[in-house]
Amino acid sequence: MSTPPAIESLPDTAWIYAFSRIPGIGNKTILSLIRTFGSGRAAWNAVTDTGSTLLDIRPQAIKALRDTLPVLEPARLWQELHTLGATPIGYTDNRYPALLREIPDAPPILYVRGTYDWHAHHPMITIVGTRKPSVYGRQVAQDFARRLSQAGCTIISGLAFGVDGLAHEATLENSGRTIAVIGSGIDDASIAPQSHLALAHRIIEHDGAVISEFIPGTTVTVGTFPARNRIMAGMSPLTLVIEAGEQSGTLITARLALEYNRDVCAVPGSIFAPGAIGCHRLIQRGAKLVTSIEDILEELPRLSPDMTSSESSTPTLPDHEQALFDLLSREPIHIDAIILRTKRPAGEIMALLTLLEMKGLAKNIGGMHYMRI
Repeated sequence: MSTPPAIESLPDTAWIYAFSRIPGIGNKTILSLIRTFGSGRAAWNAVTDTGSTLLDIRPQAIKALRDTLPVLEPARLWQELHTLGATPIGYTDNRYPALLREIPDAPPILYVRGTYDWHAHHPMITIVGTRKPSVYGRQVAQDFARRLSQAGCTIISGLAFGVDGLAHEATLENSGRTIAVIGSGIDDASIAPQSHLALAHRIIEHDGAVISEFIPGTTVTVGTFPARNRIMAGMSPLTLVIEAGEQSGTLITARLALEYNRDVCAVPGSIFAPGAIGCHRLIQRGAKLVTSIEDILEELPRLSPDMTSSESSTPTLPDHEQALFDLLSREPIHIDAIILRTKRPAGEIMALLTLLEMKGLAKNIGGMHYMRI
């Protein structure tokens, strides 16, 4: 291994990372030190100065810090970290997500694969929901993610099965930008679920990012998911919940978003559907009921007018195509019903539907059911 960089040349994130490698020192202690002294390096100097007072730090933590710091080598640790294939971004780095920095339990350091120029891609919207969505939930997740990405939004989700994966996929299909926040290391061997590894690669390749507060090599556990949820809630000004049962872990993200004084929106479902109970509870407790993308866009004043207008615009169509497009909605309709309503030959309707599909305005969702997109 080459010679470690000089101490004087280390970025502040290197000092924050060194703190994170001390056994028994958690994020809460590190964040308190950074916020008290203004930077990782200033905190390091304060801890090594036995004459300084460390307020709000447990005596056991102070002892662990002062026993360990003299033997740690921040430069060597920093050099070793860069062999793991991650870009570390510390709390004091100007690339750190601005909104995430505001939450009380912000992660001191993030590990990133992909594009991380967060400030250039506002607004961000977090989309979460059940791992086992209904047909309705799948349709809503795909439609909202696609149309929000068309409006210029970056879609944040958790790479999980169900709504998360659907939101990522729909965004990528629309050439949009999406960020996956995961509860494991961001290296290929640790990403969970492993069946979404290819999806993670596509996100990275298409100007998105996979991020985590866990060092590469960390495997997923039950406890890492709530930690990941707070990052998803903290990174964006608005969290959209699409289908959640009464005990769904999705509700943790929604609760955290509310605690962080962020907007929470929920999509209603059938009163008979167990998977809609969580969303209905959120709406009862003050979450905004949303039934269209416009309901969300009006909550995001940072969206420029050209974003909202471009989303709602539809290309000019020949009369026959326009009439068929006007008939379609986001509720699937069978081909027989279309023919019956239009009173036009089946062959002509099939040809027109094919043209609308080619223009990205209609979709055959299976079973000869068509919907507007």
